Amino acid sequence: MNPKYKKYLCLTSEAILYMAAATVLMCLFFQKLKPPMFSLILSVYNYEHFVPQMLDSVLASTDRDFELIVINDGSTDNSLNVIRSYAEKDNRIRVINQENQGLSAARNNGIQIARGDYLWFIDADDMIDKNALSALRHMVRTYRPDMITIYTQRTNENATRFWSDAYCRVPSEVLQFRNRTFSVDDLSFGTLVNYPVSSVKQIYRRAFIREKGIDFPNGTYFEDNVFFQHALFAGAKTVVLPRTVYTIRHHTHSLIANRNRIYDSYLRIIPLIHDRIIHAGTPRKTAQRLVSVYWPGIFSRWDELTPDQKKRFLPDLKQLSAWIAQIPPDEWQQSLYRKLDDFIRKVSSSIQEADS
Repeated sequence: MNPKYKKYLCLTSEAILYMAAATVLMCLFFQKLKPPMFSLILSVYNYEHFVPQMLDSVLASTDRDFELIVINDGSTDNSLNVIRSYAEKDNRIRVINQENQGLSAARNNGIQIARGDYLWFIDADDMIDKNALSALRHMVRTYRPDMITIYTQRTNENATRFWSDAYCRVPSEVLQFRNRTFSVDDLSFGTLVNYPVSSVKQIYRRAFIREKGIDFPNGTYFEDNVFFQHALFAGAKTVVLPRTVYTIRHHTHSLIANRNRIYDSYLRIIPLIHDRIIHAGTPRKTAQRLVSVYWPGIFSRWDELTPDQKKRFLPDLKQLSAWIAQIPPDEWQQSLYRKLDDFIRKVSSSIQEADS
């Protein structure tokens, strides 16, 4: 072969290799820029013993198109070091370290930086199924919903026993929508009341959440209720994945086992849900009927409080009464105002007698 052509062929081969390498690098670059399908948002506070199991379960996912945003919410144990050790090995994990602000603030911060099309708020002491994201991707491609409700199961502290009950599923009425989406207008009041509201059981479309201005309220253990009801009554197009893809762990330190602030949450959740869903366009009578579900807890749980707690919550009861007073008057408002006013006078007198 003519040396001139041989040299030309060598140069051409090198050029092709360089172009191929450049193409691969560009593909990797743009793939990194492309937002993932899912943003899993995990808030961690002093869960050094449980968080490795959750992280392992996420990283074992058969669908790899996700980012995992881990917010260390001011942990005082070794949680942050555990999280960082995982992040060093997998660049899909993004670690946010902040002073303790509470679960709602941590999740809201996660929403602000999330890049995924869909948001899933998971808990540090739980686990997800390795096929969960693959199943959710199928639901997204088929229905493009605003919200996906999943089935769950329970486990004990050591994850040695697993079980399922009505809490882990949706009301039977919802099963008729298994192969199509539904909205709040399709559900009876009984189904609304019994629908699973926990954030670990819902996957939300990020654009919908941002568009409707939905966030988690600070200062209440019932933040999931407020977020879910706001999304549902804002018109979320919903679909159910009737498959167990998430495991909820029960132990003595879990939030769902902590009853110290339950009464405070009852006081806060009523005006929060009422005002948010009315702002979303819900008829006032529907909002009143929905929050009426929470009113019995205000009265029935009072006797569970210690004397010091009763003193602390009395001003909050009066503040709740003032909120009711500013609602446009109707039969519901007037009846509730009288009942709460009578209750406040009764417990105030009881507190004064105990102090005398």
